Amino acid sequence: MKKIFKVLLILIMLTVIMLGLSYMGLAYYYKDTYSYGTFINGIYATGKTPEDVNRELIEGEDFDTLYIGIEDKLYDVKAQDIDYSIDYLEPLKQYKRMQNPYLWITNILNGTKSRTVRPDTEYDADKLEKLMDKIGPDRLGEPFVCAIEYSEDGFILKDNKALQYDRDKCMDKVTQAIEDGQLYVIIGMECRKEADYTEEELKQKSIYDKISRYHDTSVTIDLEGEDITLTNAELDSLLVRDKEGLPAIDDMGALLITRESVADGLKDVIAPYNTYNNHFFKTHDGRTVHLTKGTLGNSVNTTGISDEVYDALIAGERNIRANLNYTRKMSEKEQESAAGIGNTYIEISLDEQRMYFYIDGELKMDINVVTGTHATGQDTPEGVYYIYNMKRNTYLVGENYRCFVYTWMPIVRGVGIHDATWRKLWESDTYLKSGSHGCINTPLEEAKYIYDHAYVGLPVIVYSYENSATEQTT
Repeated sequence: MKKIFKVLLILIMLTVIMLGLSYMGLAYYYKDTYSYGTFINGIYATGKTPEDVNRELIEGEDFDTLYIGIEDKLYDVKAQDIDYSIDYLEPLKQYKRMQNPYLWITNILNGTKSRTVRPDTEYDADKLEKLMDKIGPDRLGEPFVCAIEYSEDGFILKDNKALQYDRDKCMDKVTQAIEDGQLYVIIGMECRKEADYTEEELKQKSIYDKISRYHDTSVTIDLEGEDITLTNAELDSLLVRDKEGLPAIDDMGALLITRESVADGLKDVIAPYNTYNNHFFKTHDGRTVHLTKGTLGNSVNTTGISDEVYDALIAGERNIRANLNYTRKMSEKEQESAAGIGNTYIEISLDEQRMYFYIDGELKMDINVVTGTHATGQDTPEGVYYIYNMKRNTYLVGENYRCFVYTWMPIVRGVGIHDATWRKLWESDTYLKSGSHGCINTPLEEAKYIYDHAYVGLPVIVYSYENSATEQTT
């Protein structure tokens, strides 16, 4: 029994000795290498020397280029351009000195150890300064101004002074990134320069604050149920401007508005609805004529509208509604044909002595006609008219004539479109000496075709390029 106990005791002592020797062996092994379960910057470092880990870290990264991101641009700085080098050895050695090789077993008990170390870096600060000068972060977005400008959206404040970068802040961030071994640097809001406004710029900001509050005003013109709400640009057109084109300020420091400025500003807004004696018409060959006479169209009471809007603005109202009243209103039949000329109409060119009949935008007729005699001052009147009556088989009676026509379509004061069976010449210069008393003489068959397809209210445009043309479209 004693013998067995003695053997067991010897075995236990040998086991303890063996374990002790193994423990001490591993402690010796970890004397120059990292202990069990050590990760450094994502690399498994157990059993590796600082030199081994340093080599792996350097080889595992591309340190040839430093990338600097500013706004939507990415600038690359070559390491060789600034004599840039990187080394982890000293930080790795320092961390190794912190590990007690005889306490390696604690890593097994406490789990793995993950560590991040920053490298030692070297670079030429002067060369980096020169490269930053080339990038010029403080110059991006030049010129830096704060001023009111007029755009298609009305008055806007162009102010980019708060977007200027502070060069020293940018330099500090890049320098810190290099010293931390970072390869990507994003320069953002933290590197902006504090805006420094001049006295004139502060004045511009003050005026724009007034404009912004003014833009909160809603001006709506009611056109028989159709609302026309002014845009900011149209609102701004109601303001008085100073000699520099900026909104003028009155003695009380408010935006200056007058009856005249409101009336002038509303002209363009109302123009599409003020079509009586104010038509811009594109002819068959692409030219545009401006006709200021006729009977087709509406005439708007612009003075009444502008006064109503002005009074409301001066009273400080924010939701203004004004009625678009007419001094002349198109007839119901005219409105059926179109709010204006539309795409079904008769076009008469006095220069060419031609008539063009369009139905739903399609040219149905292109013929020679003879208009009023030029030599006797009986020229067919230019303007935008409409057929206001239609008769078949009737007599036309004047001071010294009475003639029978199969078709009669008057457009203004006894002037109309009709057949002329007595006429033999239909040349382009016939009207100069042998034209009509003002009517548009038309060959019989063509006159019948027009009559069969026309209606009361059909627009008729009479023009002369010599008198009315405004432009030529190629």
